[in-house]
This record gives sequence, structure tokens and C-alpha cells, in this order.
Amino acid sequence: MRPDIECARPYALNTPSVMRAEFTREIEKLDQFRGAVNARMRDENEKQKAKMQKLKQKYDKEGI
Repeated sequence: MRPDIECARPYALNTPSVMRAEFTREIEKLDQFRGAVNARMRDENEKQKAKMQKLKQKYDKEGI
């Protein structure tokens, strides 16, 4: 049964409603991926800022 389902997919995609459903599903997946990437970037930026603040506190002294 599985090969028949895969072979019928191109014909099913010719239907506009199926095309829209697949398109919106792809957009949702892309939005989730973007959100995950942006969250990781924010986390990394916060880590870098924290490291820089720590270094500034350690080495930022008067008279130097």
C-alpha cells in the first residue's frame, strides 16, 4: 500500500487545497525552526554579554 500512496502524491498535489495545506504546514515548520534558532542566538548573546561583564569587572580597575 505504501508505494501506491507515494506514487499518488504528485496527483494529490495538483489539487489546490492540498497544495495550500502543504504550504501552510511548511510555513509552520519554518516558523518553528526560526523561533528555535532565534532563541538559541539570544541565549548565546546573553552568555557572551555575561562573560564580557565578568571580564570587565575583573580587569576594569582605576589607575590602569
